[in-house]
Amino acid sequence: PIKAQLAQKLIDAGYLHYSKFGKFCPVSLHNGDCFPPPFGPDKSPCTVIYRKYIYYLADEEARNEFIKNPMFYAHQSPPKSLIPAKIAIVGPPKSGKTTAANRIVQEMGCVRISLGDAIRYILEKQRHTILGKEMQEVLIKGKEILPETAVRCLEVALMNAKCQTRGFILDGFPLTKKHVELLVEKGIIPFKLFELECDVTECTIRAMKDRSDLKRPYPLPDSPEAIAYKNATYQHEIMPVRQWYTEVHKNWMALNAKSNKWLIWDRILNETAAVTKKIQTYLERKSFNKAASIADLCISPQELSNRLGEYVHYCPVSLTLRDELVDCSADTKTDYIAEYRGRYYRMTGPKELELFLDDPERYAPLEPRKLLPPPNRRPHRRTEAEAKAMFPKPIEFAGYCPVTYLDGGKKYECLVLGQQEFAVEYRDKLYFLLNEEARE
Repeated sequence: PIKAQLAQKLIDAGYLHYSKFGKFCPVSLHNGDCFPPPFGPDKSPCTVIYRKYIYYLADEEARNEFIKNPMFYAHQSPPKSLIPAKIAIVGPPKSGKTTAANRIVQEMGCVRISLGDAIRYILEKQRHTILGKEMQEVLIKGKEILPETAVRCLEVALMNAKCQTRGFILDGFPLTKKHVELLVEKGIIPFKLFELECDVTECTIRAMKDRSDLKRPYPLPDSPEAIAYKNATYQHEIMPVRQWYTEVHKNWMALNAKSNKWLIWDRILNETAAVTKKIQTYLERKSFNKAASIADLCISPQELSNRLGEYVHYCPVSLTLRDELVDCSADTKTDYIAEYRGRYYRMTGPKELELFLDDPERYAPLEPRKLLPPPNRRPHRRTEAEAKAMFPKPIEFAGYCPVTYLDGGKKYECLVLGQQEFAVEYRDKLYFLLNEEARE
């Protein structure tokens, strides 16, 4: 063991060197952590010398564990690319957003930032810039700060070195569809957005407890009436935000704010770490020109559609191995989609995805061995609205399900009427199937 200050001096003088782990803790890496320990003024690293290298350990327990078996930890693979965490926590007033954000900051060493923090940062640190002068003028005149100006402040605040290296947590933002549009315009897309769901009764009870705190420097607008109004406003404004991130980026996650706070913190940490590991794996495989899964990478449907490979929505593994045309367009998630040579390929399930990742050249070569049939000879899913719009096109097989009839040995009792919501168009003919399984 050696003191951190002395270790840094020895490194600066060239007597010793950083290990291949840098300032990552090798013990924490072995345990599955993907973030370096949040060293700072309040937390000094525990350093160890081993064979001309300095190893940084997260705490005394990790240092003792490393000293017991240094070769075991020193010979593991080096850490993957450092990915700054980008998450957001939203919820009604008194749902515990700031408490959860502060706890995550302690664990990960990232920056908690709210819209108010961003505005104050500009007024204090960037007051001589054009944006700073514009903000001062708005406040002096007593005008309202427009969402466009507030998001510009946030964009500048996120350029902070710590935000760029360790990441950030947006506390209570975005709250409206306008905020979402502005964030997308600036390219600010959180990996995960956590919504702390809490009913107005629980929020009011928490506010009343806070009102009895004698350490509060000044009164706040947290009366039962104010909380009820804020909650109603939040519930109205958050609906399009929730819908956008759920449908477009699929990174929205709801948590019960009334559950144990340790459970909430643990869920947020685990989800953030899981997404970060997927991004690290994606970047690592891409660097070696391998196929990589794009699950949880916030790929929008528009980008997915623009970059689909030659098999479009059909699974190349099913086509190659079983000569099956499996249409994956109904799956709105990106769990079973892989990227290879800059194109996206959809798979039927986890088994097909694993096969594709292991040998993408077999299923998506430069010159495909098996081609899709022409578009007019492929079966196409049709929604109920699309089927109605095709009227007066006749329904083949008198509206009965052909799959049920054929699987039942063409018996009379197996003639079952199909459903309009499970329609399929094939060779310019329209069929109704009994259910989704029959349509597949």
